[in-house]
Amino acid sequence: MKFTIRKRIYLSFSLLVSLFVINAIFTVVTINYNKKLSKHISEVLDPSLQALENFSTMMIESKMYSTNWVFLRANQEDKNALIKLHTVDFKNLKSQLNRFSMDWQNKNWIDSLNNVIAGFEELLLCEKHIMNSLMKFEDYDDAVRKFGAEAQLENTILPKT
Repeated sequence: MKFTIRKRIYLSFSLLVSLFVINAIFTVVTINYNKKLSKHISEVLDPSLQALENFSTMMIESKMYSTNWVFLRANQEDKNALIKLHTVDFKNLKSQLNRFSMDWQNKNWIDSLNNVIAGFEELLLCEKHIMNSLMKFEDYDDAVRKFGAEAQLENTILPKT
């Protein structure tokens, strides 16, 4: 079978068109995949990281406000901040994290988040005990209450040395 110049031109043109079509299909698939990944990053991962950073900050603030509750009797501003952290801020952040975690692809991350949240909730219970034992200004004059709150704080919040 002999290829004429005309057939060779048609064959090479067909080959080039086929390569361009395959390249276009590959490019479209890649762009769509990248678009999907970009959307996941901007709608799930970035907000999740921001919420986790806020959670980390909340844990530090909780420790600070609890320490101030025990040792700074008259610091009502920090006491109000700790009460707000317990009643409003943590609940909002927890629901936000749970909402974001539904879209996480790694289920181990969700389990780790649930463990950290459960540990923080235990810490909040210890803090509530401290808050309840030192509710009034006069409670700080009661040595049993004051030392009990300090011991609770030392056992749960302050780092072991």
